[in-house]
Amino acid sequence: MPTLIAVSFGPDIPLDRRSILIGRHPVCDVLLDSLRVSRRHCIITAESDAIVVRDLGSTNGTWVNGRRVARSRLRPGDEVSIAHMHYYLGDAEALTFHAAAVDRPTRPEDESASANSSDV
Repeated sequence: MPTLIAVSFGPDIPLDRRSILIGRHPVCDVLLDSLRVSRRHCIITAESDAIVVRDLGSTNGTWVNGRRVARSRLRPGDEVSIAHMHYYLGDAEALTFHAAAVDRPTRPEDESASANSSDV
């Protein structure tokens, strides 16, 4: 299942319906708790064989791969920003991989080993 996977914070957004309204308003399908997100910020729809994001006149914009868009077709791996919240389009397998990479703790001995090797 295609999913917007949160890069830094915010909820992952499974794209499991024909249309998903995203914003701060209680009627939205996905609520994003940030004043930078408009009440009705954007909508993501399944159209034929494509996933499309459409900005709904938001103040801080909807961005795809660093470009502000009014409407854009999404492809796997695309970066989608809703105001300041960053996502990328993946699927269930990508979600599992991403979670494993993010949750992997760094070991303090790795940092000290690299610091010591530069002293030589």
